[in-house]
Amino acid sequence: MGTVISYTIATLPGGLKVGMYPFGKTAPKHGSGYFKVFKKTGNVPDPSATLLIEELDTKPPFNSGITERELNLTREWAKQHIEDLRKNWELCKQRNAPNKIEGSTVEAGFFKGLWVREFQFIKDFIVKLKFSNGEIRYVDFSEILEGAGGQVEEIIKNNIFDQAVLRDGTLAWPNGIDFDPDGLYDVSHQSLEDLEKTAASTE
Repeated sequence: MGTVISYTIATLPGGLKVGMYPFGKTAPKHGSGYFKVFKKTGNVPDPSATLLIEELDTKPPFNSGITERELNLTREWAKQHIEDLRKNWELCKQRNAPNKIEGSTVEAGFFKGLWVREFQFIKDFIVKLKFSNGEIRYVDFSEILEGAGGQVEEIIKNNIFDQAVLRDGTLAWPNGIDFDPDGLYDVSHQSLEDLEKTAASTE
């Protein structure tokens, strides 16, 4: 058999891509339909994982570098498009190329939760966040970090707050701490003025 080609059928947030293999690619030993989620990082090999179409919530039979948050995001997308994935699997078994899935560049409405697209340090522990629904909100992380204990409070004690990066749809720190983006949205404010007014009222 010639070279097996993976067709990208969808693009998800965070640089994730979904691919399927036509041309008689051998299925996992249990024979279930499957697809691959991967991301281009410049590393060899790129991070990737295999998910089973009919067993989305089970542990992937193969995973090399895809985080649990990325897997959950992919599962949410797959549940929205389960019939399309089943049809594509039938095409692949017949050695036909799979179809692109409508809405392959995923927007906020495809998921139950939100994720952070961009962030900017404003002052002290206040951060400006742009969420996947397009909203720009403000979070005072001092309310989250101070007195939290453990690794969370280490972000302040070790002076690494400004080392946050955007990873897997949320803010993450070098000590391994990140926060659920839905939770960040819940404690956020519509404007910097609103945040400061609320802070002043609680002093």
